[in-house]
Amino acid sequence: MENATSFIATLLFLAIVLIYVHFFKSKKLFYPLPPRPKSWPIVGNLPEMLKNKPTFRWIHELMKEMNTDIACIRFGNIHVIPVTCPEISREFLRKQGALFISRPMSMSTEMTTKGYLSTALVPYGEQWKKMRRIVSTHVVSPAKHRWFHARRVEEADHLVRYVYEQCKNAPESSTGGLVKVRVAAQQYCGNVIRKMVFNKRFFGEGSKDGGPGLEEEEHVNALFKVLSYIYSFCVSDYIPCLRGVVDLDGHEKVMKENIGIIDRYHYPIIKERILELRDHHGLIKKEVDHEDLLDVLITLKDEDGNPLLSTEEIKAQITELMIATVDNPSNAVEWALAEMINQPNILEKAIEELDRVVGKERLVEESDFSQLNYIKACAREAFRLHPVAPFNVPHVAGSDTTVANYFIPKGSHVLLSRSGLGRNQKAWPDETLKFKPERHLKNDDGSEVVLTENDLRFISFSTGRRGCIGVTLGTSMTVMLFARLLQGFTWTAPPNEPEIDLSEAEDSLALAKPLIAVAKPRLAKHKSNRVFQLKLKKMENSTSFLSTLLFLAIVLIYVHFFKYNKLFYPLPPGPKSWPIVGNLPEMLKNKPTFRWIHELMKEMNKDIACIRFGNIHVIPVTCPEISREILRKQDALFVSRPTSMSTEMTTKGYLSTALVPYGEQWKKMRRILSTHVVSPAKHKWFHTKRVEEADHLVHFVYEQCKNLPESSTGGLVKVRVAAQQYCGNVIRKMVFNKRFFGEGSKDGGPGLEEEEHVNALFKVLAYIYSFCVSDYVPCLRGVVDLDGHEKVMKENIGIIDKYHDPIIDERILELRDHHGLIEKEVDHEGLLDVFITLKDEDGNPLLSTEEIKAQIREIMLATVDNPSNAVEWALAEMINQPKILEKAIEELDRVVGKERLVEESDFSQLNYIKACAREAFRLHPVAPFNVPHVSITDTTVANYFIPKGSHVLLSRLGVGRNPKAWPDETLEFKPERHLKEDGSEVVLTENDLKFLSFSTGRRGCLGVTLGTSMTLMLFARLLHGFTWIAPPNDPKIDLSEAEDCLALAKPLIAVAKPRLAEHVYPAYT
Repeated sequence: MENATSFIATLLFLAIVLIYVHFFKSKKLFYPLPPRPKSWPIVGNLPEMLKNKPTFRWIHELMKEMNTDIACIRFGNIHVIPVTCPEISREFLRKQGALFISRPMSMSTEMTTKGYLSTALVPYGEQWKKMRRIVSTHVVSPAKHRWFHARRVEEADHLVRYVYEQCKNAPESSTGGLVKVRVAAQQYCGNVIRKMVFNKRFFGEGSKDGGPGLEEEEHVNALFKVLSYIYSFCVSDYIPCLRGVVDLDGHEKVMKENIGIIDRYHYPIIKERILELRDHHGLIKKEVDHEDLLDVLITLKDEDGNPLLSTEEIKAQITELMIATVDNPSNAVEWALAEMINQPNILEKAIEELDRVVGKERLVEESDFSQLNYIKACAREAFRLHPVAPFNVPHVAGSDTTVANYFIPKGSHVLLSRSGLGRNQKAWPDETLKFKPERHLKNDDGSEVVLTENDLRFISFSTGRRGCIGVTLGTSMTVMLFARLLQGFTWTAPPNEPEIDLSEAEDSLALAKPLIAVAKPRLAKHKSNRVFQLKLKKMENSTSFLSTLLFLAIVLIYVHFFKYNKLFYPLPPGPKSWPIVGNLPEMLKNKPTFRWIHELMKEMNKDIACIRFGNIHVIPVTCPEISREILRKQDALFVSRPTSMSTEMTTKGYLSTALVPYGEQWKKMRRILSTHVVSPAKHKWFHTKRVEEADHLVHFVYEQCKNLPESSTGGLVKVRVAAQQYCGNVIRKMVFNKRFFGEGSKDGGPGLEEEEHVNALFKVLAYIYSFCVSDYVPCLRGVVDLDGHEKVMKENIGIIDKYHDPIIDERILELRDHHGLIEKEVDHEGLLDVFITLKDEDGNPLLSTEEIKAQIREIMLATVDNPSNAVEWALAEMINQPKILEKAIEELDRVVGKERLVEESDFSQLNYIKACAREAFRLHPVAPFNVPHVSITDTTVANYFIPKGSHVLLSRLGVGRNPKAWPDETLEFKPERHLKEDGSEVVLTENDLKFLSFSTGRRGCLGVTLGTSMTLMLFARLLHGFTWIAPPNDPKIDLSEAEDCLALAKPLIAVAKPRLAEHVYPAYT
């Protein structure tokens, strides 16, 4: 077409003139527009809207900068009027409610309402009037609310059952289970409205535990996705000519996809039901007993007896009902629970109210709501501080008007800011941003608290002529969801999180991290069993999800590994590895991995190697010189620990000391241990308890000799049991001031409880840093337990916690008040009391409950294995070499005599005993490798390049059995090699790292003094009190190592016979 350019130019010029004239006339009015930013001709602030995402945060920041409670931002030809002031909001919706009764037209609402056929999102007009009458009369009327009562209760019961199943089935069941609160809350809301509309909870079969299936998850996710895109500042909402032509910001695509998902679940049900209830002419066949709202909507008739609603109107209204129901209650309850977990005093008040009003013999019901003022105050505070959306649904000005002395042009979009009103400092001057439910209690008359806010100081449910007509339903759902969760369960933060992270998501007002909390049933079991079990629906697409994750991990690992190939210093020698996965196939094939690594180094004839597992360079070292270079010269570079499945579980998310990566938490806990646990003063304080357990050990072994049939020649003693239980008794006495969790056995030995506890400790020790696949491919953690390590860890951590947690929780209740503050000063009975009563600079508890539990667990693990393993091996070796045994006993008789038992004060003179213990540490270490060190930067060691993040493993086995370090009969048990020519005192530590008794360096063992005392007392008491020989049927002790560890393959059983006068042996206490 000729002159096309001039035609378009003329058109644009006319448009500019019209827009400018329309905009300019506002300047001439007596009242100005509200404060506004500078804008561009024609497009207004659309460029800023596109640039500053999310737009709602930009708008609020803009208003803050302008210091105004009302603004005017022009997007295209539309004046958008955000408001953050209750007084101005009331002027819009109360004084001039009739002028702001309409809604904007937009791409998102047109799609959602099928061309504006429903209610809440529809512009003012006859269709809105018609649908509002129908919804008010037939959907949310008081009669219908009563009609659906049983279904709401049924879904509340189902919610409780679902959460109960999470507690019961989780590996942490003894202390509660992790619950995805957002999932539970959103699906509860989805279940309620599905039951009301379609008389069904699930579109599919749901999951076995009563939770949602894939269908329900997809349905609810689509509802929330649509909600997030309704009135979400889409470009085409302000330049309508773009709609359906250019999807500049991608909103249209997202809406189509998710509306399609919703329709996929709704349409077949609606279509089938219409065919049942209407004939082929579309007329209603017969009167039926309504099962649900769908029946109601299908069978409504007009004055002529014809269907009142078309199929499209039914579909549109049902979609809107679903969208209007799922978000507000679930968001408020998730936020409220998160805030209350972080403020336990509020949580306690709410539970106290529930117990007072409802009791603990039934579940809360809707009839209780009127008396639950504090619960409702908490819900109100969540609505205020954490609204479901930044703005209320927009209102459109029906004509030019003035508000707060500002001109509001006809067609303006008025946005009442939910976040701005609720967080308005003038409306809420008392700690505005703090969660304080008390502000909503009516202290004057104690009258009932309601969730609505008439003064618009916050918006729970929209008000005015276009207000929410489902307030009663919304209130019932919110309070029921909230009250059932609080009444049925105790709630705490997850083990690895000291408190819930209350950060907001960047693109919405929801929690950035969906709330996951530990729930534990607090009512009798029968209260939670009111709902039937559901069938399992296997998750589709899991394979593709895992494949995607693994593919991304593989790419990252490969790229990260490739960059090291061009460094000046080579990596240490290592085996050929596969692309990406490195030597993980060999690790899985060659079990136990530590033996394969040592064989590999022997074949390569190297003292340092580099083996790549996934993206991790594992650096085993068997040479004392190289070990010293790592832990002496470059100790500061190797000060961290790896993260791993086993240590994360053991330390409750890295809250303790020895197994925790370098950082502030490690520094804090190390200071506490050094000062309050293993200090010289504390070592003296616990002396009596150590002696008491040493006497108990002697009594236990003495009883084995006396009571067995072989008593004339001695009795068979399970040395491993005696040694391990002695260590367990010592540390239990130090921590809990008790030897046994139960009653023990009649002979003074362990009971079933102590055996289970110690066995669980040793099982956990066996799996810490045990070459688990997920430690090197972290994306597998919690998804696929390829080698079964995670299952074993969960089971045994659960056993340990079963014994520890009740004692810890009870003692905390005794020593701290309900606010968590230390109630009184007490005489400490054990380390548990010490931990509970430590204070920070402000007088508050220094340690959280989770930190206490994690540190006690770690202390137990760190204490039981090393002394017991060394003494069992030393005694086995010495029974096979009677001359060594005789020398040790001669030394004891010379230093101590036979009229008393050996004491800690004798240790300095027992050099040969200590030499035997050193030799056991050297030749028979408790573990193949020391606890790994992680390099925090690239470095070189022994002229080899060590990349940042490498796991350095000092081989206890390799260093102690290194022929260069120990050339004289390396594999023979020879204590004499440790005696000093000048006769000076022998100690159990080894400064030159020629073996590792206790770890050294910055991450060295803090409890060397305690470990030394326990090792020597256990060893010396057994040698001093008894003679030891091999069992009658064994000429010698079998010194074979276990295949999967370095312990004796056969636990040591030996014949013991008392060698001191009877009166020397202590009686059982």
